Amino acid sequence: MSCGISSWLIVVVGRAGRVMKPIIVLAVMLVGFVAVSWSSLGHAVGAVPAARLWSFQPLVDAAVPKSGDRWVHGAIDEFILQRLASENLRPSPPADARTVIRRLYLDVLGLPPAPAEVSAFARDRRPDAYERLVERVLANPHYGERWGQHWLDVVRYGESDGFETNRERDNAFYYRDYVVRSLNEDHRYDEFVMEQLAGDALDKDAGTGFLVAGPHDIVKSPDINLTLSQRQDELADMVNATGTTFLGVTIGCARCHDHKFDPIPQADFFALQAVFAGVQHAQRQLSVTVNPELRQQEASLNSELADLRRRMIQLPIRPPVETRENQERFEPVTARFVRFSIQSTIGNGQPCIDELEIYTATNDEETSRNVALAEYGSVATSSSTLPGYAIHQLEHVNDGQLGNANSWISNEPGGGWVQIEFSEVVIVDSVVWGRDRHGRYTDRLASEYRIEVATEPDQWKLVASHEDRLPVSFDLAGGEKRALRDDTRQRPVLTDQDRADLVSLLHERSWLEAELKPLRERIHGGEQAYLGSFQQPPRTHILYRGDPLTPQREIAPASLSSIRAPGELGLELDEPEQRRRLALARWIASDENPLTARVIANRFWQYHFGRGIVATASDFGANGVPPTHSELLD
Repeated sequence: MSCGISSWLIVVVGRAGRVMKPIIVLAVMLVGFVAVSWSSLGHAVGAVPAARLWSFQPLVDAAVPKSGDRWVHGAIDEFILQRLASENLRPSPPADARTVIRRLYLDVLGLPPAPAEVSAFARDRRPDAYERLVERVLANPHYGERWGQHWLDVVRYGESDGFETNRERDNAFYYRDYVVRSLNEDHRYDEFVMEQLAGDALDKDAGTGFLVAGPHDIVKSPDINLTLSQRQDELADMVNATGTTFLGVTIGCARCHDHKFDPIPQADFFALQAVFAGVQHAQRQLSVTVNPELRQQEASLNSELADLRRRMIQLPIRPPVETRENQERFEPVTARFVRFSIQSTIGNGQPCIDELEIYTATNDEETSRNVALAEYGSVATSSSTLPGYAIHQLEHVNDGQLGNANSWISNEPGGGWVQIEFSEVVIVDSVVWGRDRHGRYTDRLASEYRIEVATEPDQWKLVASHEDRLPVSFDLAGGEKRALRDDTRQRPVLTDQDRADLVSLLHERSWLEAELKPLRERIHGGEQAYLGSFQQPPRTHILYRGDPLTPQREIAPASLSSIRAPGELGLELDEPEQRRRLALARWIASDENPLTARVIANRFWQYHFGRGIVATASDFGANGVPPTHSELLD
């Protein structure tokens, strides 16, 4: 896995150290190649266990045959000759010089040699004339263009969106140029793999064009069914492309049920989908190379910002509002009315409340209950309601049904209020609310709000607000989030000094971010390129029959469970987005992953000889064709 891309022609042997240039394999072309295919396994009944599937087994360091034949020029020839001999065949005779150079140019560059080059090679009597010719051809910039075409075909690269509009992607070419450049620079293959899954974390931004190289349906609809299906198709495309490109397995067959042929349960599909759940089809700025002193300044300011974050979360303060659920606790208070007033939303869209729950204070005689429910006679009113959408009407704010499909949306950008009137005066001590309890939607989230109670109309008393929460823009790491959640079991008391400290820290944070913004633009602000954008995703659910409207249990990001050699990714349900892709990239590029090296070695054999050692180059599973020369491939 440490070889360069132009050296992918080698036979990968376990954790091989140095690798050879493609001289030996290209030489095989001069004498011909006879591939005798094994008979197909046919369609298996039920998935083949991982222990019986050849491609899932560790690479075998096979002993090289020793024939002593003068035709042999290396280990690859020994394996070829052994198989030919088993079929009572002999190698084809050597080709003449003019045929050799034309084969080499057309195969490696896709262009014929100039007549003068043909004549010069035909006259060259040096013993290493062919080796010199191969090195010159590999150094030709057309090499990356020729072999880049092969790679771009494998990764489903397109410069338009597809579907009925099929709009052009004017700046998708950055990924294409990255592929060509990587080939011409003989880039390490393991790094090449990782950069396409997590290049934004490895200072190779253009590599992530792989993730969004496929089709993208840009025609949207207010129909929630269509929207969810479109998103599911996008994520499935990323999972499928990753599986076939790097691993040679058809992971997409497990989208609706366990794979019928390979040891890939449906849970594996959605665990991999969770890795890509934060990737969106979009363009973003390319990073640029800058003075190292600027990077040091950025690191210093980032360090100050990290220290400020630590000081801020030590205050008795609540975490930022979340999409799924937010709980507001306060001292028990008598109320007939509870009003939730929204002053600002993320993106200034019309705010959405999934369900507004209001709980009574507990006592020895009665347990707490949600008195906001319409079934208890409570009545909802609001400042306005978004017209034209049956799933976003006022009646849904207290109907007891959770999810975006049963929610209320105001008709006021960034504002509005919703109010619950109880059938009688009650004592309440908590309010629970969210934008989407299923966690699929993050827009329209109230970022600034007030919760007030009253026993008589217009005699409002403030009981909770956003003011004792961290700002929405304050991203919390997993440990920070868990610590703040633990603190909120009892509502923290924010003293006047705490509020003053918080205001001071927020001002300091604003100053640091103002200093960092132009610096980051200078360091990271390059051209806009179609490379995808990234955001922290909601939790991923296994979908019954792959239907996005039938979510089942939550699942954490993970790799294929049947391949244990590189180890589990060890990711949590709320793992930061970039870490998910980086962990999967390392798992795929690991020397211990038995699929990755086999797949790329086979692809180079395929594109040089027209047929791979495994004829189904993107399917190394039980339904694919077995290798004709498994020891040679390893």
